[in-house]
Amino acid sequence: MMTSASTIEEQLASLTKAIEGLSKHYHDQDSHISYLMNKSDNDDVSHIKGKQVEENDDEETSTKHQAAETLQTVRDL
Repeated sequence: MMTSASTIEEQLASLTKAIEGLSKHYHDQDSHISYLMNKSDNDDVSHIKGKQVEENDDEETSTKHQAAETLQTVRDL
């Protein structure tokens, strides 16, 4: 009977250790997924901001070009 009890205790200890390991792995993976999702969100935002900067640069360049053409037209008069 003593052998059986210690075997059950050993099995229980082994299962407890395995569950603790799985729980730690789960939490590590969950943290990693959260990190990647936040990074992805930040990349999306920076991409959008970058695109807005490019669009603003294009508009500014276009405005400067139009101003230069207008100035040239005035000079030609």
